[in-house]
Amino acid sequence: MAEVVAKTYASSLYETAKAAQCEEEILEELRVLDEAFLEDGDFLILMQSPELNRSEKMDLIDRIFRGKVHPYTENFLKVLTEKRRIKHFHAIFASYNDIYNSDHNRMEFTAVTAVALSDTLKERLRRKLKMTTGAEIVLHTQVDPALLGGMVLRFQNEQIDASVKSKLEDIRRKISAVIA
Repeated sequence: MAEVVAKTYASSLYETAKAAQCEEEILEELRVLDEAFLEDGDFLILMQSPELNRSEKMDLIDRIFRGKVHPYTENFLKVLTEKRRIKHFHAIFASYNDIYNSDHNRMEFTAVTAVALSDTLKERLRRKLKMTTGAEIVLHTQVDPALLGGMVLRFQNEQIDASVKSKLEDIRRKISAVIA
């Protein structure tokens, strides 16, 4: 159910933004809001609270966002609040991002490594992924020292694990199977 809600609202916003040629601006605003809401969910909780009436909630959105975000973004927050869908904001943003990426032949990857990648290595990885997929690549990086070395590459709902940690785990399992 939540996935259907997310896709429905994201599609509506995307089509409206695309018609006004501001879909990228809206995407970036939604990204910033999503990060802020994930870091501190108080705003979303407040917008769902029965303690505030509809008018107070709309007033609060006006005071916080008017002139700071595109009017489409502000109005979208009002619609989500009014329709009691604001709790789905994260899923709606993710769906909007997926629609944008699909429409712009863009793919997002996350490379997780034991140590931070240099700018040169990031660019080499981005170029290799672009050659492989034919899409524009947005590369996010994360550091996880537990990997020991190598890389875990995540995209969409897939994961390629070429980390030293996973290879050591494979060896451990094979040895355990032989000994057992």
